[in-house]
Amino acid sequence: MAASRELAVGVDIETLRPLAAGALARRWFPPEEAAWSGRWGPQRQASAFLWLWTQKEAMAKALGQGLGGGVGLRRAVALPDAWPSPWPSPWPDERTRQCRPLTAAPGVAELASTAGELDDLMVAVAAAGPGAATAAVRVATAE
Repeated sequence: MAASRELAVGVDIETLRPLAAGALARRWFPPEEAAWSGRWGPQRQASAFLWLWTQKEAMAKALGQGLGGGVGLRRAVALPDAWPSPWPSPWPDERTRQCRPLTAAPGVAELASTAGELDDLMVAVAAAGPGAATAAVRVATAE
């Protein structure tokens, strides 16, 4: 669940699992993103695919749209040079995890997202609206 008083938000969560990530990335993502997801080698390729996929899903939800015939899958995600960090370790207690900034979608200042591994999940959050690129998210678990 995600909530904001100022922005439309979207969340997507996928279980980290083996999958034919290279083939899926080439089918669904623009060439630059498919190449990015493949650059991490076989051990991280599925995680890289899901890192991109969940952000695209979260952005589509924040915009009130689906992935609609692949159109939403062509929405660009900012690609980091280093491997994306997982959600931070628990802070300040066991149920709340640190705030994390969102990153603007390339060329769209009013759409931003972030994703990371959390336990055995890939968790993505997106925001749409004025100020989305300056927003941050905090993850809390029910444990």
